[in-house]
Amino acid sequence: MARGRFPLDNGFLPFTPSAFGLLSPATTELQLTGPQWRMGLQWQAFCPNTAGTYDDCFRLDGVPEAPPKGETWEWTSRGATPITVYSRADCAPVGTWDELGPTNQQALIRAEERELERIFWYGGIVAGAGVTDAYPHLGANAEVVDGGDTLQIPATVVSTDAQLIEVGLGMLEAAMRRCYPGVATIHMPIRLASLAADHHLIAPRGGVMYTTTVGSKVVIGEYPGTGPDGTVPPEGQTWMYATGEVFYMREPQPHSFRPAESFDRNVNTLSMIAERTYVFGWDCCLFAIPILNGEL
Repeated sequence: MARGRFPLDNGFLPFTPSAFGLLSPATTELQLTGPQWRMGLQWQAFCPNTAGTYDDCFRLDGVPEAPPKGETWEWTSRGATPITVYSRADCAPVGTWDELGPTNQQALIRAEERELERIFWYGGIVAGAGVTDAYPHLGANAEVVDGGDTLQIPATVVSTDAQLIEVGLGMLEAAMRRCYPGVATIHMPIRLASLAADHHLIAPRGGVMYTTTVGSKVVIGEYPGTGPDGTVPPEGQTWMYATGEVFYMREPQPHSFRPAESFDRNVNTLSMIAERTYVFGWDCCLFAIPILNGEL
């Protein structure tokens, strides 16, 4: 049976992006002007705290004088390094020459979030290279400082013992509340999402996944679930992390190289590359806890 070729109007099949991943509304996209951000970001982490006191004029008999008002918080300079994600496709320079560029760019748009989640967790831009070169990232157990800016804070482990998800999530949120006055962000590997939903711990609202008790935002990503030291946990366990508000900056559209820039004359092959640069950061704290994948 002969089949005709009837291309879609825009040339691409319908596509729905991940609902609750790292680029979902659970994180904040910055709107910075100028190209300087491509060299990295610098900001003052704002993790304020307060203390109580009273007026000596109104203290009751037997109550001592109010202690001096000491410092309750301090500025901390933080920094983040850029990440570039790319997509590449090779073909002979005939037939699909005009289609290759837009199609490869679409491939990057559809798949970049998954790669960003891996990098944001591991801290290694090139998979399998064993090099940490993306800061800050979740799975970290040491501080990294460059030129006075803290690029990486170590994760504070809330419990070294793996917890049931309903207990561990509560421990993470309690730790975040003591550290960060705003809405926390929970970073949950996909393998834990069904378990959390089954225990009525998370629910979507307005396009964002939240915890049902405290109301922390939840990023459900292609996270590997490894510990702060980079090791794979024992079977039946997965690490989960919590941070302050996550923010990022990115190029508005992927950059595609022209075909002439990508032609390899040695093998008569066109290598089309599309790429986009990102910078990620978060405010204040970083906590981690191992979670049991199922019931005891």
